[in-house]
Amino acid sequence: MPGHFLVRDMADRDVFIDAFDGGRTMAPAGCRHLFHQIHGTLAPFHDDFLAPVGRDLILRRMLANLRNVYVGRGDTASLLWVVELNAQFADSSVAEHRELADVLSARGAFGRFGADHRICRPGDHVIDRTIKRSLGQMMKGVEIVSATHEGVTRAYCSHWVSQVSFDEPIVLASVSPKHDTHPLLVASGRFAVSILAADQVDIGQYFSYPGRKFHHLASEYLYDADGWAVVPNAIAWLGCEIVDRIAGRFDHDLFFARVIVTGEGRLREAPLLYSSRLGWRGAGESAREPGRSVRDRLLERLVALGLDDVDAGDGLDDD
Repeated sequence: MPGHFLVRDMADRDVFIDAFDGGRTMAPAGCRHLFHQIHGTLAPFHDDFLAPVGRDLILRRMLANLRNVYVGRGDTASLLWVVELNAQFADSSVAEHRELADVLSARGAFGRFGADHRICRPGDHVIDRTIKRSLGQMMKGVEIVSATHEGVTRAYCSHWVSQVSFDEPIVLASVSPKHDTHPLLVASGRFAVSILAADQVDIGQYFSYPGRKFHHLASEYLYDADGWAVVPNAIAWLGCEIVDRIAGRFDHDLFFARVIVTGEGRLREAPLLYSSRLGWRGAGESAREPGRSVRDRLLERLVALGLDDVDAGDGLDDD
């Protein structure tokens, strides 16, 4: 179950065991109650939250928890065996192999790093400058992505969060494995997205820097909304449960997540926008002129061609 591991009785599939509470048994209704205690009463519960998870995911969650503990303690001896195990997964990322190299280097064990470990050198993957100039023109909305695990909250600024499905509320977040939010996403299995308004550029800029640069000083930029760390007075926020992940193929990992809860804020405010070429902008007036739309003119042309029975749809393609 998101946020808490349960054991299912193999004989009676409606009996669940909480190994973290003295082996207490629960029915599905008890699991739902526990879920709401963890995530808040507004978070919707889905029956598939009780579906079994694979061994790899269980190991990943356990190793992520141990990694956070050992990093916090500065215990490189214990951290070493954790990062060595992480590097053995078939989908292990370049960042995880880099971390293994860093820990081995810190302990002076240079010879233990084999040729099968993947480390990208500077310049291995550099976007062509002409392509980068064009990509930099893409103006998108700005969000703050946050994750919390075992009392630790971290967040980063992004303009790469996207809705990727119409039929289901699925969003995509792109996260660098080097960012301190990344292990919290992996360990907790969820994250929050706060959509910034045009007058919140200071918040966007603050979370654009690594939090440690300012010692996570500006705690007022996040507050707890039923267990979700979100930005005050944002346009809206989304609580998301991770359903899939693509790791190690690019310099950022891709997290696909289902939106399970939302909070509405200043919905009528203009959103904050950003592009690497044009910088921070606020959305302005509507680009569509009042009066007849291009749809009306196209329908007139269809009628003139004798194609007036063509279904014009709702004006939006599915993609």
